[in-house]
Amino acid sequence: MASNDGAAPLARLREAVERQVTARSLRHAARQVGMSPTGLQKFLAGSAPSDATCRKLERWAFDKAAAGEPPTAEIALGVFSLFAGALHPRRQRDAVSRLLAVLESAFDDDGARPAWLAEARSALDAARQEPIP
Repeated sequence: MASNDGAAPLARLREAVERQVTARSLRHAARQVGMSPTGLQKFLAGSAPSDATCRKLERWAFDKAAAGEPPTAEIALGVFSLFAGALHPRRQRDAVSRLLAVLESAFDDDGARPAWLAEARSALDAARQEPIP
């Protein structure tokens, strides 16, 4: 993601971190991400993160997903965006959409889509309405 600083993936990571802060605390979330509380607070307030900070945030999102924690739309989209990060932003959205489509199909075959997947699709569809920088 850091290579294509798209606003949408950062916004999704901010939302995921905000949920973590709400659920626990700023200090706890900062420890989990590997940042100082002040640095995390600045990120949440909208400051543009450095490449190193982006990598920490992406790693945190990936670790949450890999740990088997119930995913959120923000974490899922952040991880998918990380996977597609080397692509041009327009191609990133398409790749993330295709990843979601594969999961939607698999869950449909299994009987039901989880709420986070439907939320991720809605968020991605809304982001498609926004111009790509």
